[in-house]
This record gives sequence, structure tokens and C-alpha cells, in this order.
Amino acid sequence: TIYPGWYSGRAVHIHFKVRLTGSTGRAYEFTSQLFFDEAVNDAVHAQAPYAAHGQRDMLNVNDRIFDEQLVVDAAQTADGYSAVFDLGLNTA
Repeated sequence: TIYPGWYSGRAVHIHFKVRLTGSTGRAYEFTSQLFFDEAVNDAVHAQAPYAAHGQRDMLNVNDRIFDEQLVVDAAQTADGYSAVFDLGLNTA
């Protein structure tokens, strides 16, 4: 994906959705958001083209939806950043 930008009133985040069918045939759908460490946000948003958008007005700690458990551990790579986020869903 492309690193997410920001919009007024929200911290930098990316939405995701999981859809699956349980063993009983019941359909499940889970939607949430992932956040990024502020040091990574600062580094990315200081570069073009993100810097042209201006400074974001919301940090993670002030976002009403932010949860520390939803922060992606992004590591810098030669091509940008890479991250894995494990998710467990209880469909019982």
C-alpha cells in the first residue's frame, strides 16, 4: 500500500476489513483501523509529496479512536517501510 495521508481531525491511520465464513457457514465481517508510530509519521510526512499537504493537526494520543494495541510496528527498508500486524478474531 501507499503510506496513508491525513485529514483534519484524525491521526494518520489506515482502514482494514476482514471477511470470512465460519465453520457453520455464518459470515463474519470485521472492520478496524491501524495507526503508526509518531516518529514514523514525522519521517514520512517530512518528505515529498506528503510535506506539501502541511502539518497534520491530530496526533495519535488525541484521536478518539486511537488504541495503542492498533499501532503497526513499521520498520524502515531500502524501499520505504514494511510491517506485519497479527490479528486474531474469535468467531465462536
